[in-house]
Amino acid sequence: MKRAVAFLSLFMCLVVIACCIVSIVYPWYIVSFKKIGSDDRVKYLYYWDEIRTTDEKLNATNIINTSSDSGSEKYDDLGYDHIKNVFIVSLAFLCLATLLSLISAVVILIAFLAKNRICAKVAGVFMIIVMILLLVSFFQFFRINGAFREDDPLCDGNPVASWISSLFVGDADDTYCHKFMGNNEDQLVKISFSPYVGFWLVIGGVFFSLFVFIPLFKTSKH
Repeated sequence: MKRAVAFLSLFMCLVVIACCIVSIVYPWYIVSFKKIGSDDRVKYLYYWDEIRTTDEKLNATNIINTSSDSGSEKYDDLGYDHIKNVFIVSLAFLCLATLLSLISAVVILIAFLAKNRICAKVAGVFMIIVMILLLVSFFQFFRINGAFREDDPLCDGNPVASWISSLFVGDADDTYCHKFMGNNEDQLVKISFSPYVGFWLVIGGVFFSLFVFIPLFKTSKH
């Protein structure tokens, strides 16, 4: 196995691992409510098992209750079972991809030290599986809008998450209840919603995985 190919594949594999780990750490969705004509704003960051409410500077340590009748922001306590299910499925595939990426990095190192083409091909197969797992994690997350419609009170016309969101009286069809990303506003409140850092990093993992298995397969043929 050529030194340059091994270094490239190993480096890109580590980049994929980094994308996966950071994706696990960061939230995957954000919803922002801003009171029109005021600086008052509430942002909801959706993590794997909880919602965190932050200030304008996204200070994630400034966590407050996200429900008027709940002392916790956990999905279980809020009754957000469908939202939790979407996040947990994506997390499961993402964790499998992370684990397999770590194994691939070790196999690539072995292939380089032992100059073993079979190990290089095995690592390439592993990275193809990693890419597939990441794509499943990415695309199944598009179910989140259906989960919002099932769980979020705003989608039923009864927002209770915060005093700002309770002011919204616009059409829920133009919010995160039905759209994956975008914004909407009425006379009092503007809503912005979109996937967040963790979600987009999965695409980064898919992209960089191409630079792992393609060189490995090419070099294993020579």
